Amino acid sequence: MDVNVAPNARSAWNDAMAILTSMGRRESLVCNGILPLTLETRLWLVEAGTIDVFAVEKGEGDRLGRRHHLHTVTGPGLLAGLGQASAHADVEILAVSRGATATVLDGSTLAAAPASAATQLPLAWLLDRWIEGMGTGLVRNFAPRSAHPLPLIAGANVTPTEGSVVAGHKGVTWAHLAAGSGRYMGIADMAADGISMIPLSPETWLAPVDGLAVAGYGSPGLLSTSNWWRHVQTFHDAYLLCLGLSLDNQRKMEGWRLEKRADKIADALGTTFGRFARLVGVSTDTTGGAGPDNALASACAIACRPLGITIEQSPQLIRRRGDDRPLTVEEVARAARIRARHVALRGEWWREDLGPLVAFSGDDGRPLAVVPDPKSGYRLHDPAQATEADLDEATAVSLSPMAWTFYAPLPDGPLSAMDLLRLGLRHQKRDVAVALAAGALGGFMGMMLPIATSSVFQTIIPGHHTSQLIQVGLALVMAAAASTIFKITGDVALLRIEGRIAGHLQAGIIDRLLRLPSSFFAAYSTGDLAQRTLTVEMVRKAMTGLVLSSFLAGVFSIFSLGLLFYYQPMTALVALLLLLLMLGFSVWVGARQLATLFEGEALSGNIVSLVLQLISSIQKLRVAGAEDRAFVLWGRNFAELRTRTAKSRRIANLHATVMAGWDILSLAVVFLVVSIAAGAKLETGQFLAFIAAFTLFMGSLTQVSRAVIQCFNVKPMIDRTKPLLEAVPEVDATKEDPGRLSGDIEVNNVYFRYDHESPRVLNGLTLQVRPGEFIALVGPSGCGKSTLMKLLLGFERPEAGGIFLDGHDLRTLDVQAVRRQVGVVLQAGRVMPGSIYENIKGAADATVDDCWEAARMAGLEDDIRAMPMGMHTMLTEGSAALSGGQVQRMLIARAVVSKPRLLLFDEATSALDNRTQAIVTESLSKLSVTRIAIAHRLSTVKDADRIYVLKDGRVIEAGNYDDLMAKNGLFSELARRQLT
Repeated sequence: MDVNVAPNARSAWNDAMAILTSMGRRESLVCNGILPLTLETRLWLVEAGTIDVFAVEKGEGDRLGRRHHLHTVTGPGLLAGLGQASAHADVEILAVSRGATATVLDGSTLAAAPASAATQLPLAWLLDRWIEGMGTGLVRNFAPRSAHPLPLIAGANVTPTEGSVVAGHKGVTWAHLAAGSGRYMGIADMAADGISMIPLSPETWLAPVDGLAVAGYGSPGLLSTSNWWRHVQTFHDAYLLCLGLSLDNQRKMEGWRLEKRADKIADALGTTFGRFARLVGVSTDTTGGAGPDNALASACAIACRPLGITIEQSPQLIRRRGDDRPLTVEEVARAARIRARHVALRGEWWREDLGPLVAFSGDDGRPLAVVPDPKSGYRLHDPAQATEADLDEATAVSLSPMAWTFYAPLPDGPLSAMDLLRLGLRHQKRDVAVALAAGALGGFMGMMLPIATSSVFQTIIPGHHTSQLIQVGLALVMAAAASTIFKITGDVALLRIEGRIAGHLQAGIIDRLLRLPSSFFAAYSTGDLAQRTLTVEMVRKAMTGLVLSSFLAGVFSIFSLGLLFYYQPMTALVALLLLLLMLGFSVWVGARQLATLFEGEALSGNIVSLVLQLISSIQKLRVAGAEDRAFVLWGRNFAELRTRTAKSRRIANLHATVMAGWDILSLAVVFLVVSIAAGAKLETGQFLAFIAAFTLFMGSLTQVSRAVIQCFNVKPMIDRTKPLLEAVPEVDATKEDPGRLSGDIEVNNVYFRYDHESPRVLNGLTLQVRPGEFIALVGPSGCGKSTLMKLLLGFERPEAGGIFLDGHDLRTLDVQAVRRQVGVVLQAGRVMPGSIYENIKGAADATVDDCWEAARMAGLEDDIRAMPMGMHTMLTEGSAALSGGQVQRMLIARAVVSKPRLLLFDEATSALDNRTQAIVTESLSKLSVTRIAIAHRLSTVKDADRIYVLKDGRVIEAGNYDDLMAKNGLFSELARRQLT
């Protein structure tokens, strides 16, 4: 046990333990021995070892059923008998020893007289650990409290209003009901009778019922009274009542899980049978009636099905079953690890291709899935009413004007450019088929000109059938019109393909970028990474633009090549040889450009990064008078880039020059071959038809040649995007959802270094934080304070040791779900472009009132009200209108607006004056939240519950401010530097 946590002196603690053990009898509990906790007056003082406390369901014949873990008592600790609640006789509380030594005490005897001065503090600490641990086990199956918690502090009075609850603060606080009535955990009724008291931890609460007013007492003060054991028994009675409901909720949740599993199997079987039914032309409807939450999840699942996204009932949704708040689209999307966006349905939107949507009925707001249909435009699915129909104008107009659309994420593993192309074309089969068919039909229509030319000069003119020229002309006009229609159809299909790929691919890239680990961003500058991200779009344009159109041109050329072989096979072989020469020359030119393009892409990224750094540091450059040197640095790189660009363009000009004369040269070669090979055998009409087909053939191949050059130009871009595509996102679907964090943190023997060649930053760091505590980390620069912050946020992983949140290893948890419950303020944090409301709200689902409350807690309310537009005042990225202290307070407001379970501050108040810092500190102290702060100012760490002093990556001192100052160690040395 850390004596700095509870008793202030080890000797006093040992004396107190000796007094308490002398009042009972010592027992050695065998491993796996069962200890019923049904005797209300019995206490066990656990001196060593571990005992687990379980709630056990009793079956028929008093047979013991499943165990539900509530608490683990580790020596030194306290174990108490709870009795048996008559309302839940089917539940028994058992303790299972893992090999422990305990002293058995009688609670009534112990409580017959007030605790002595020697035993008061140790016994209070043991009692608080028991109450807090049991409370944590109780709330596991309760829905998160939606009401705002009012922290109860010993010596303070609290009068909760409707919509709020009273909770403990920094451990256990006893609530004395001075007036009115309330419900413990919203269940167990309690009324003011002059003596009623109930202990509250940061995790448990007391809800007001009728004019509730409570006063706070600490456990040491309670133990000085003669009836403290009665209050403990009152707590046990209320606990057992709430525990029964908690286990009932757990059974309902398990039943719901089994029900959903059965539904999932039934849905899978229905889908399979539906596929068999569709084989014989029978349409099936797989939707079914559902409640509001299930209807929304079903609507999202139906809407996401065309995108290849499968939405299942995930643990995150299951854990919310006890919550009375309705399910939202954002929660469904978050559980499915996809992105959702709110969109407005304007104008005649049902005539446009907006993709699948989740819309809402204008009458009752029930969720509906709107899915594109190639025949009718859109199909409307109503999971709540189990109906499906075509979407007509009247129904479309009646829908709510706001809807949701979804974006499919890219696969989590490493990707290549071809993977992106395949993913982009995955749901484009219909448009690809249309484009290919249009190209083929256009090529077929293109054959009409050579054929008509042959007919005119071979038959019509020699035979003086001039009247047939009109028919041939009309046929050519019709062929031209058909070719135009096919060309437009193909281009529209290509545009649809390009538009869909662009939207979903770019969204997928940004989503992937946001999910990459922080170590990835440390390897690239902001400008370089931004250019690499945009390069993906440039590659997409090249691949879906010129390359796809050139592919269609290649399809078109096949028909012209067939005519060449039909009219003159030998000369057609020469045309193929010319084709190979053209492509070979294009490959040579592209290869010559490649090295230059590689260097140019790297230089371009460096220049973009340099320009961004120069712009963001313009004030510093002016102060230092370094504008000329900055310009020289930029000019050197830019001149080198222009040199590379000029070299690449010279090679490109060579290709353009050769291609300009290639058509004439090709015709000359054809004339020569025809004169030698065919001679008098080739008739005039056939010759002219051959030339016409050859001209069409070479025109199409010119586009193919340009596509070859474009492919070489794209190669350096693809290599630039490889780090972005090959990096693996940190989100893992196999990671466990953390649930609702209590704020309990354990850092156990952690070692860490940033890479294998660098020295260790943390060397066996160990510390523990209990829920609701305020912990300060101090120490010289480079001791590992900020590194520990990164580890707590999951940005880095320990080399050895572990970090545990509520007993769960952080490496096994979904870090994004953890971060959503953590508020972070960094010293170098900046505001975002936008309004003050948007800056405080951030990514939280907060209202304007919530933002005002957060601003009030951060001491920023008066500053905002003095601004022209109040909460809606617009800010720029440079935040020139705000002082450093105002920026820090806005960041603090952003951190607390979502009511996180854990707050991490890294020099978050360094720019605040003492008065403002006092306001912020007082406001934060009233929150039921765990705080960890890195600070050097004494005024910041003085009120901390515990201060950890770090040096060389390990804890060398721990305790509160007074204890550390009395030790005359490193902390007192650092503090005296400020005091002098």
